[in-house]
Amino acid sequence: MLWTLLLACGGGNPDPLPGRRTLTFASDAVPLGAELMLGKVYLGKIVAPRAYGDDREHPYIEAHTPLASEWDSLIAEQGLQLYVHTPCGTMAFPVKVDHPERGVMEADIGPASAWPSTTRVWMKGWEGTVHVGLAEPSPARDHYTLNGLDCASTHAVLLDGQQLGTVKVDTSMMADVFLSRKPGACYRLTKIGYGDTGADKVQVLSGQLMMALPYDRVDYLLQEAPSTVVADPLETGKYKVELVEAVCPG
Repeated sequence: MLWTLLLACGGGNPDPLPGRRTLTFASDAVPLGAELMLGKVYLGKIVAPRAYGDDREHPYIEAHTPLASEWDSLIAEQGLQLYVHTPCGTMAFPVKVDHPERGVMEADIGPASAWPSTTRVWMKGWEGTVHVGLAEPSPARDHYTLNGLDCASTHAVLLDGQQLGTVKVDTSMMADVFLSRKPGACYRLTKIGYGDTGADKVQVLSGQLMMALPYDRVDYLLQEAPSTVVADPLETGKYKVELVEAVCPG
């Protein structure tokens, strides 16, 4: 998989001074929150996709880089690596780079099948530092992310170093999960249909601190959805996802 490091400024020559560059990724499968390091120097972190250069959104890194003339020697001496923090520890992927003309850098870290998968974590109302195993969820727009959640079958959930409980990981948790800060609490998850979308779909989540979600977003997290929403006139229907605390059944 190739990445392209583009100069933030124009011109025909590589930037002669340290400057801000944007590193974009061709695949959305890259591990969000992973950190790019030059030896022990932190360059930047992969964050959620945004539009860059065309209409398609890409995960990206914005970083301050050394002198263009120093890249070759620094990379040869110290190495360029991507560090991915998982609940089981940190994984390092060496980054191979090439230097075509006009200051554009391409890098290769190998096939996407070798990267830990990214899970979207929906959480709200936490006060303090949260860890799932050894990893801290990384902020990404309106949610958080964890990489390599399936590195072990169970993980401890800690708040400021104090264990709240453990979670059991299964395949249904690899895309989206909700992380509760209340052990034993129950929640009502509703896919609310507006207009001609159809009837609401309701289910109760309970059982452990981390629970799988069947949707790729939560529009109203720990707050009730409005009774009406504004939709584009061309849309025949619209839905929102609501997740609120609820009375446990029985």
